Amino acid sequence: FKKNFYLPKILYKLVSFIPKFVIVPSKNTQINLITENCISLSKLRFIPCGTKIETVPFKKPKLKDRFVIGNISTISKSKGQEYLIRAMPEIIKFIPTAYLLLIGEGPDRGYYEGLIGRLGLLGHVRVTGFVKNVNEFYNLMDVFIFPTVWELEGFGLVIIEAMAHKVPVAASNFGPVPEIIDDGETGILFEPKNKKAIERAILLLYNSRHSTIENAYKKVRKFYDIKKIAKNYQEILYEATL
Repeated sequence: FKKNFYLPKILYKLVSFIPKFVIVPSKNTQINLITENCISLSKLRFIPCGTKIETVPFKKPKLKDRFVIGNISTISKSKGQEYLIRAMPEIIKFIPTAYLLLIGEGPDRGYYEGLIGRLGLLGHVRVTGFVKNVNEFYNLMDVFIFPTVWELEGFGLVIIEAMAHKVPVAASNFGPVPEIIDDGETGILFEPKNKKAIERAILLLYNSRHSTIENAYKKVRKFYDIKKIAKNYQEILYEATL
């Protein structure tokens, strides 16, 4: 009820009979639409999100010899950045050069900036606000963390973007995320809403961050290449006109 007064779910139910097909980006969303919105399985078509795959090696500039922990998302409590921020004091004990970049804008930016100050993290955490070119920031990152706790999470596009940039990823074992990340093979999954679990994941990536990069990159090329995804959309749109 707190999230938009349930209006999205109500609207989904009201218009569910109109389209010939409903495209979903994850199996998690598919199950949700069947169970909560009573959309017929015969209408649902699964097409994951896609991203551009670079074929040239990425240049990795360093940020003043910092170990950069990155997050790109709406700055909102639903995206779980609070648990990442609260994990930082302990992380800094083990990684003194740790520096957290929260990239994005959102309704809880003021709250997070206050929390950063109260925890004495002004020299270790920065909220950038909106940026036009996120690619420049992926190239600065040593690891990427996606601590979402949002019940309406549909996919997690930034995860595959980070994987495509060959940035090691750790993310919440929540919603559609485990469909993208194979724990220990293409990234690390951690318990949501758990700062200790985030600490452990980051320390593990710090010590073995190169172990998952190639597997993750291969998975992105195989399943999430935007050129392949676009063809899938074209086929569905053509089928819908028949």
